[in-house]
Amino acid sequence: MAVALVASTLVFDHTIGDISNTPRMMCWAVLLAGVVCCAMAMPTRRRKGEIWLRGLNEGEILTFVSMLCFVVWQFLSVLWAVNRAEALCAAARWLLAAMTGCVTFVLVGRYPVRGVVLLARCSAIVALLALSAAVWQLFSIPDFSWSNRYAVVSLFTHKGTFAMLLVLLAVFPAMRLGLKIRRGRWFYVVLSSVLLVVECFLLARAVLVALVAGVGCWILLAWLSKMAFVRRIAECGSRRWVVVTVAVALLIACIPVAGAAVISKGPVEVEQDSGGIRSSVSICERRALWQMTFRMVERKPIAGCGAGNWKVCHPEVSVRDVFSIDALDFRFVRPHNEYLAILSETGGVGLLLLSLALAGVAVSAVGGVCRGGRRRRLMLPGLAGLCGVAAFVFFDFPFERMELLLWISVVVGSVCALSVKGCAPLLYRGKRYFCVVVIGLSLMVALLAWGRWRSERCLGDIVNGIHTMQWRLVEKRAHEAQTVVATLASDGVPFAYYEAMACEYQRKPALAVFRKAMHDSPYDKQVLNDVARVLYTERHETDSAAVLLEQAIYISPDYSRSYFNLAQMYLFENRPEEAAKILHSFDLEKKRSRMEKNIWYFLPVKDAEYYFKSLLPAEQNMRDRLLQIAGGSR
Repeated sequence: MAVALVASTLVFDHTIGDISNTPRMMCWAVLLAGVVCCAMAMPTRRRKGEIWLRGLNEGEILTFVSMLCFVVWQFLSVLWAVNRAEALCAAARWLLAAMTGCVTFVLVGRYPVRGVVLLARCSAIVALLALSAAVWQLFSIPDFSWSNRYAVVSLFTHKGTFAMLLVLLAVFPAMRLGLKIRRGRWFYVVLSSVLLVVECFLLARAVLVALVAGVGCWILLAWLSKMAFVRRIAECGSRRWVVVTVAVALLIACIPVAGAAVISKGPVEVEQDSGGIRSSVSICERRALWQMTFRMVERKPIAGCGAGNWKVCHPEVSVRDVFSIDALDFRFVRPHNEYLAILSETGGVGLLLLSLALAGVAVSAVGGVCRGGRRRRLMLPGLAGLCGVAAFVFFDFPFERMELLLWISVVVGSVCALSVKGCAPLLYRGKRYFCVVVIGLSLMVALLAWGRWRSERCLGDIVNGIHTMQWRLVEKRAHEAQTVVATLASDGVPFAYYEAMACEYQRKPALAVFRKAMHDSPYDKQVLNDVARVLYTERHETDSAAVLLEQAIYISPDYSRSYFNLAQMYLFENRPEEAAKILHSFDLEKKRSRMEKNIWYFLPVKDAEYYFKSLLPAEQNMRDRLLQIAGGSR
């Protein structure tokens, strides 16, 4: 178990980076199957009359049933998802997280002290290796300054992701200190202090909010657990805990969504403020993404658009006149709020099921803390960590990162196991059946991740082939990358689009492949633009091409290629008035003013300067030339 946790957290593919979850997902699935195989092979002594569910109350059973239903609902969403490959991968990621929590629950429940000590050692190993990588990267920066601290990351992860990983890794050393074992005590004290200092050094605002929420939860629970009336409430009947769990689940589901709805009503236009342009763009970016997500929820409030399909469907409801980054071919993949992401992808049903599962863990653990006992000191750090995660997911997307989801599942399983009353649960009668099911599902997820990893590795050859004009290589690798489990590259572009582009440069028929790309990503502005262009050049279907180009313009009002292609098509059809109308609707000055506010947030300085000095003047010249042609042909 220790080797599996360390290896799965540290493994990555440098050709893909942290955009992909597949290397960690594949490694953890294989190692989890190995862990369960070892557990199944170990002999267990069965006590007379002892069964698996002894010690669990109705609220805790509700937790397991809700999580099982949530995973099943994720797989059912594949049926109505626009891109089924992305939905299948997202559902498999949640399945792996659920199995991780269950295995952790069984192991820590059977061996609470040894389990906590083992997880603390794993956390220490991962933290030390991650910090070593960050220090090495720090010294590799030639001219380091305080403003360059954003470049100090580790394991090919984002700064905020790295900081949140350190927060999760600090949970188990804090649990280890609660055991009051003198050996190695000062090591974990120093390690926890170093982790907190590094997190403050990185200054990830969402992580700082998570730290404040976690520490506040710790202090509040420690204070409440000493009150007599709180202990009497904790000793109430188990059926009342079901009512409390449902009430807490409704609060978990409703409060963050309502808060996001209030915040998203603010202005989404970028303005210079005292916090600087980077801070302003970040805030406006989240407001715009949350507005788009609420529009998606209004269309499919119950079932959602399908697991993992937010990045495919959100351009259909894009907020106009907010970001002029369409010319940069920039794509968002998540709404930076996991509550809204789950609500938009799996609907209200999915969010309620997940809230029930998390509420069951929280209520059971809070009850265990209030009842007191020797495990109280172990559960407090775990509850504080889960409270920090609940605050962090309001601003970021840790469930999309496999290394974070892995450790969150381990924390949830540990807290749930430590809060169980009575004897520790262990599979006796159903042990073999449980192990066989976990092994089979883990190997299935590993095969899915392996297939997706092979497809994602093709992207490097595709990009190199485009730069070197090796179109046969691009066509071959893009065709090989299209599988049942992978249709989109890690940058969000359909693999079929790369194949169609290669076919077009080799003067091969490309319309069928472009339509395949539009099927995989029906709201991608580039795909719509090129399908319309090929429709007109190969088949002269003017009306169909015009509809697709108008749809691309609606999705991305600042995407100049769609305007120019539609205007050229109208000029070829001897319709200069309509061409001039389209060109006049393309406001370059408004686009320039918006780009000047936010392009520095998305691009390096050299690339931003190149855009203003070369690309924008080229668009202006193209627009003026087409207007001149339209005026002369009247």
